[in-house]
Amino acid sequence: NKTQKNNSHCFEILGFDVIIDHALRPWLVEINHLPSFGTDSDLDQNIKSRVVREALSLVQAQANDRNNYEMNEMNQIEQRLYYTTEQQDEQSSVIPPEIIQRNKIQSIRRKIQDIFLQSKPEHIVRIEGWMRKYAGREESLLQLVEKKYMPSSNDPAPVEQNIVEEEEEEENIQ
Repeated sequence: NKTQKNNSHCFEILGFDVIIDHALRPWLVEINHLPSFGTDSDLDQNIKSRVVREALSLVQAQANDRNNYEMNEMNQIEQRLYYTTEQQDEQSSVIPPEIIQRNKIQSIRRKIQDIFLQSKPEHIVRIEGWMRKYAGREESLLQLVEKKYMPSSNDPAPVEQNIVEEEEEEENIQ
């Protein structure tokens, strides 16, 4: 059971350069605090990708850790901004609904941006337009983006609704 404060994931990957002599004894040459993650070969790619994957697994990093951290920080800032210390103690969990809604929309925007960064970076410039178009229905937009660009293994069928095609159709109509 992790609490918000001990849920931080600060770590560093170090690079150890080792040379093995004729008697098969390892000798430490140096330790790099900023090892290169560039790859020149398939072997390089294989090793370095496993190192990163295993490091993230060890610290139990989750895809939404950054969003959760940012939302918590925003809530704490707003608590300090809108409430006195006494009010914070009395109403530590009370946040104005408009702030909760704004944070929710920002979280959805970040999730959509993260999806497009991984799958369709050229669509990032369209996010603001889609957010305006789907104002009040941001969760529906997120679901459409997830269905289109993050297909689940349970649903191999192509997605019927394509927000990019919808936008292009609207442009043709106008």
